[in-house]
Amino acid sequence: EVKAAEKVGEIEKLHAKIGQLVVERDFLAKASGR
Repeated sequence: EVKAAEKVGEIEKLHAKIGQLVVERDFLAKASGR
């Protein structure tokens, strides 16, 4: 159970990182599109 909880925490961190990267990429794409 402990390992499962650790995995969930790692996955949540990854999702947060990926979400941030996607937002930054979209922002840069819009900024450079002008």
